Amino acid sequence: MTEINSAQLIEIVNRSFVKENSAGMNNCVQLNLAGANGGNWYMTIKNQTLNIQDGTSEDANVEINMNAEDFLGIIVGELDPLRAFFMGKVKLIGDQSVVIKMIALFKVSEEDLKLIRG
Repeated sequence: MTEINSAQLIEIVNRSFVKENSAGMNNCVQLNLAGANGGNWYMTIKNQTLNIQDGTSEDANVEINMNAEDFLGIIVGELDPLRAFFMGKVKLIGDQSVVIKMIALFKVSEEDLKLIRG
């Protein structure tokens, strides 16, 4: 398996956003993905919309640090987020309840999963 391209993963995350599941959320999430193709993005979830920007935000409610493969595993349901946290695969700084809510915000299509995994 080739290493996941984080920028491509972020595009897929943006496409797979399920706005109905974000009702009532008003959060900013800093996502730092490690690895050769890693990067930093911040996601603003407000009024049932998702806005993903390249870089970092001082306004983030929570900062998530992990590698891209584990992030993909969590959003497609292959990796239990609590287990990943306790295994040290995910490091959180800030409001952890936001991360719990985020789990239901994405539904990655089979087509996109094949695209990202090669």
